[in-house]
Parts: sequence; C-alpha cells; structure tokens
Amino acid sequence: METSKPKLIEVLKAQIRLERKAAKACAENEKMLDNPVAKSLLYEMRLDSLKHAKILQSLANALQKRPLNLWSYGIKKYVDSLAVRKALEEHVTIEQAMLEYTESVLRQVEDEGARVILQHILEDEKKHHQALKTILARSFRVGPE
Repeated sequence: METSKPKLIEVLKAQIRLERKAAKACAENEKMLDNPVAKSLLYEMRLDSLKHAKILQSLANALQKRPLNLWSYGIKKYVDSLAVRKALEEHVTIEQAMLEYTESVLRQVEDEGARVILQHILEDEKKHHQALKTILARSFRVGPE
C-alpha cells in the first residue's frame, strides 16, 4: 500500500516532533549526570536525534518543493554533483581509515568499559561508511533517470 505524499509529509512532521522531544529530554538528563561517559552517550543520542530531525525535515521539504525549470535544475544538479561526488569519495577514504584504526585500537584495549565505547564508535563508523558508499552508488548515475 502506497502512502500519499501529503500523508507521508504529515508522518515525517510527527517524527520530527518526536526526535526534537527526545533531544530535549537527553539535554535535560545530561545535566543530571556526573559520569562523563554516560553524559557523553546522552550527548551523542541528543545529536543523533537532532540529526534525524534535520534529515527528516530535508526530506519533507524536498517532497513539498516544486522543482525549478528543468534546464536550471539539470545544470545545477550536474555542477553540484561533480563537487559533491569528489568530496564524498574523499570522505569514503577517511571513513575507511577511521574504521581500520578503531578496529586496531579495539584489538589492543582490555578494559571492558572502553571496549564497549570503542565498539559503539566502530559500529557508527561502519554505518557512515556504508551510507557514503550507498549514496555514491545510487546518486551519481549517468544517463536518463
């Protein structure tokens, strides 16, 4: 069953409100903690919620936006895509280096608490790396769409 565009936009807006509410709760809880690691994890969760809200807002905006005339859109898209593709390819290399470094550090650390945090960071790096590879593979095809 396909969701209509107006319904999808409403669902996205509801999710945005929830993400912002979660970010606010994390910020309030951060203030109550003394443990720096727990405080940092709540900070990360707060930033993730704000990031999710921003991504969802961008999607809602894109769904509501009427494209520029086709010629302007095509030129802008082509020029932008060249610069963005190069930047993303460079970032894939950086993410790969971070993955390898974090994996090597993780093999050397024995402290269980530090291992949990490093493993969490490693999983985030893997998600970032995969997201970049997916964006590069799907967003920059040559030819008619």
